[in-house]
Amino acid sequence: FPSHDREEGKPTVTIYVANLNYRRDEDGIKELFAPYGYVKSVKIVYKEDKTKKTGIAFVQMTNEEKAKKAISELNGKIIDDRTLKVSVALDRFKNN
Repeated sequence: FPSHDREEGKPTVTIYVANLNYRRDEDGIKELFAPYGYVKSVKIVYKEDKTKKTGIAFVQMTNEEKAKKAISELNGKIIDDRTLKVSVALDRFKNN
């Protein structure tokens, strides 16, 4: 990835991803978004007992334009036999 995407302190765009296949782990989610730009982090949401995934994750990217492209191209796409729902995360979820 271009090194300028990795700058520390850059504002991040948090992306909400739903309807993920439960078998897909953080690295697998990162693989979905990496073609669009640098992925700073992936956070998978687990159920309260912490043993089962909810099929939801939050992906942080450091480039707004690349994040928007990832959202537009991945939303509605069928991955692992599941139709993804991808959008900009609501503010209340961004820093949890």
